[in-house]
Amino acid sequence: MAGTAGSRNMAFRRLPEGLPQPVLNKLNGLNVDVLRQYELIPPKGSANIQGGRYLFPGRSIFGTMGRTVLYLGIVEGLLIDYGTYFRAESCGRTFGEQFAEDNRNYRYIMTPLGLLPNPSYIEEIY
Repeated sequence: MAGTAGSRNMAFRRLPEGLPQPVLNKLNGLNVDVLRQYELIPPKGSANIQGGRYLFPGRSIFGTMGRTVLYLGIVEGLLIDYGTYFRAESCGRTFGEQFAEDNRNYRYIMTPLGLLPNPSYIEEIY
């Protein structure tokens, strides 16, 4: 089992083919900034993080805390959809019709991909 974990870790250390070094450096810098913001790695100058030393299990945005937040977001979305489904049933509507009715006043809706334009948005012109 330990051999499997070790080989998986090695796959993450390989650089993507064709990715220019400046782009990789910029992405790494953004990752470090976010990790510092959440206090998952020490402040600048207090630890050696060169060469990706900060990237061990639990030290990335999708470490334990990140996965927990992701799972809670998925559960929240499922509960919202569950409520929409039962409201639709009680009103004799389809899920899509109920979703449109619930969200027609919002220009954007939150999705797992972030904010997206709401196709059901009705702009009232006075």
